[in-house]
Amino acid sequence: MKTILRLSYFIIALIPVFLTGCKEQLKEDYYNPDNSQTASVETLFGKFSTLSRYHMQYWDLTTLQKSTVGVYTQILGYQNGLNRYNPSDTYVLDHWNRFYTEILQLYREIETKYNSLDETKKADYRHMMIAADAILINELVKKTDMWGEIPFSEAGYIRNSNQIIFPKYDSQQDIYTFMLNRLRENAVFLVSKPQSTTLGSTMLTKFDFVYSGNTSRWQKFTNSLRLRLLVRVKGTAEMGAAANQEISTILNNPVQNPLIESNADNAIISSKGPNLFAIDNQHEGGPRGGFAGVVAGKAMLDVLKKGTFLDPRLQVMFSKNRNGNYAGINPLSTATQDVSDSLNHNLYSFIDSTAMRFNNFLPGVLYTAAETQFLKAEILQGAAAETAFKTGIKQSIDWYYYVRNLNTKNNGVEVGTITPPTDAQKEDVATYYFTNYYQNPNIGKDEAIGIQRWIHFGPLQMYEAWSDMRRYNHPVLRYIEDSGQTPKPLDRFKYPSKEYADNMNMSQQIKDNDKFYNKVWWDK
Repeated sequence: MKTILRLSYFIIALIPVFLTGCKEQLKEDYYNPDNSQTASVETLFGKFSTLSRYHMQYWDLTTLQKSTVGVYTQILGYQNGLNRYNPSDTYVLDHWNRFYTEILQLYREIETKYNSLDETKKADYRHMMIAADAILINELVKKTDMWGEIPFSEAGYIRNSNQIIFPKYDSQQDIYTFMLNRLRENAVFLVSKPQSTTLGSTMLTKFDFVYSGNTSRWQKFTNSLRLRLLVRVKGTAEMGAAANQEISTILNNPVQNPLIESNADNAIISSKGPNLFAIDNQHEGGPRGGFAGVVAGKAMLDVLKKGTFLDPRLQVMFSKNRNGNYAGINPLSTATQDVSDSLNHNLYSFIDSTAMRFNNFLPGVLYTAAETQFLKAEILQGAAAETAFKTGIKQSIDWYYYVRNLNTKNNGVEVGTITPPTDAQKEDVATYYFTNYYQNPNIGKDEAIGIQRWIHFGPLQMYEAWSDMRRYNHPVLRYIEDSGQTPKPLDRFKYPSKEYADNMNMSQQIKDNDKFYNKVWWDK
């Protein structure tokens, strides 16, 4: 951590320059933060509100998502080679560093700038800080779910302390408590003051790359994040009772606690042009490099295509092989040479190139409506749960076709859009899953919901899928044991080895518990 914190001096000093690297790539309804040479709350927020798109960059897709979480979740196909579950310490360090030197450091700078304002100015920027809180928490929860205990409460403040800081490790329970308290506080504030001041509204509209200043949608995202986090901890001894009570409060009072329940309210960062600065998707820095060679897994294809049933999401998630069929790598196969030969002869389905790999308009995804529906289906009972389950499937279908039809070219070749399923067709799909999975006594409600969340998160939200599968234990998947040091998919990442040397506040207890198969707090 010492190295990370020292780097932060340099990074923060360059923030005004960092914000000048983008040119006018955006539509007129987006204000370009690079026109400003001053690091103010709004210019810093403009950059901060795009950071969730880094999950669609080459380094993240290739170094962690394809090689680890995509394998652990079987969202992607993989070969059963030695140490296939073992992450690279170098890549884990890179991911760790980027959180602390980009996301958290930038948030702390926004926080410091905001706290230095007088009360009138704070009122102008209050809604912008609520938006910044939601973006931070959306990333922070991913990091604590990867490692468990991480530095947070004392991390990221070096810019204002002028000294080397060795931040303490916070327990995951404390981090979840912070996140839920902050989201609850912000949700309550938005009920009393749903709109910002005139100046605040103008600034938020100009610099908000998620919702373009729409505070009612930030309110829905805030509450939806609350619901995601509450469901994740509702089974814990320490927070379970309070979490279940708060879940009931949210669901029983939708007027006071609105959620993202329509795809129109999805929390995404849209690409407004093929060269949007938020992602280098015109060359190897984006999905075309990150999704290169990504093959479908057999487990997911076996659900999406079964007998005469064909889920319409399949054709916008994965391509057919050279023989015109859908085929994924069997995770239970030990015939690695046969798998390699099949790959070389294009006998497997690859990730859909138009919808994802060559999609220059591929959005960064924070939260979508189908997730809300599947969470409600898990929590509720009877007809309400059944309705939420079916609605989630239909919204998931709509979402994937929306993503596909953002793009009309496949690697530069015009291919146009494709016709989405009709309402009747979507209803048939939802009914199929409800009848054959949800109501099937050999499968049941929990497995049916887990399968649908797994499919919906898919290649665009693999980190969420990994957290959800560890917590919910669904869907149930099978793996072959590896003879290396990591015999099965991990329960958590180990801290980067460099952190041991750099952070003098890394206690012996933290070190002793730093094992791949020591589950994170909410998973115990």
